[in-house]
Amino acid sequence: MSNSAGSTGGGSPPPGHVGTPISGGAPAGQPPPYGQPAPYGQPPPYGQPRSYGSPPPTPPTSYGVPPPGQPYGSPTVYPGQPPPSAYGGYPTRAAYPGGVYDQSQAAAPGWSGWAIAAFVSGLIPWIGILAAVPLGVVALVKISKTGQRGKWLAIIGIVVSVLYWVATIVFGLILVSSTAERSSAGEITNAGRLGFADIRAGDCVSVPGLDTAKNINPFDLTGVPCADMHNAEGVAVVKIGGSYPGPDALSAQGQRECPSAAQRYLQGVDVSGFRPFYLYPTESIWRDSDSHRLVCFVVKRDFSTMTGSLAQ
Repeated sequence: MSNSAGSTGGGSPPPGHVGTPISGGAPAGQPPPYGQPAPYGQPPPYGQPRSYGSPPPTPPTSYGVPPPGQPYGSPTVYPGQPPPSAYGGYPTRAAYPGGVYDQSQAAAPGWSGWAIAAFVSGLIPWIGILAAVPLGVVALVKISKTGQRGKWLAIIGIVVSVLYWVATIVFGLILVSSTAERSSAGEITNAGRLGFADIRAGDCVSVPGLDTAKNINPFDLTGVPCADMHNAEGVAVVKIGGSYPGPDALSAQGQRECPSAAQRYLQGVDVSGFRPFYLYPTESIWRDSDSHRLVCFVVKRDFSTMTGSLAQ
């Protein structure tokens, strides 16, 4: 349809004319010359650059759509990057020159045999210190270098073995300091513990539980100067040989020998208020070779205390 308005000179279209080609552009249907922009909405011909301000080309893969051959939702793998693991993320692998070290398969350090040996030997009373301390020291040195487990086992073995010896030394000092003291003549001058194997004829002794039929603990015997209060005075010591004869045989021997020993000891003394008494060892005390003996005493008939010696 032709323009009904009158034309101005030169055949130029009136202002506001729609559909007028861009000034200086190429004829319709042909690409613009090189360097000139293509009309908006039309892609440039193949191999020609796009002018500034033109919309970008449509990417080959839309956002969120994986490339061909890759499952949906998988992360994009770039060149030189290891594939992701099946549980998400990338495997713990560190590349080193000459190979690949897989940290996930590295074995954890095991237990130190030195530490175990130190712990076991430390539990053996008294003699364990001879092995526990050197073994424990070696274990601690090796563990500090290898990172093995068992540090506290070595420390416990050392500490326990040392405590055994400390307790033994303290106990020995207590026994020595609490033992009865004698003069050069053999008389007890200071009260203290008196072992069953150390009782002599003429010793004045405090025997707890004297009036009962129960066994008397030899650690409870106390030797005192005869001027102090006591409830028994030793009159004779009868040696016994051979193997342990048993409590019945020892009791029968005490009943045979101690009354006559008391009479000899109390010769010239009114014995009406006294009676013989004896102590014999149990099987556990018999293990001490110095305890193969019977000890005969003289005690009051009512087992009450007395002072002074009955010896003449």
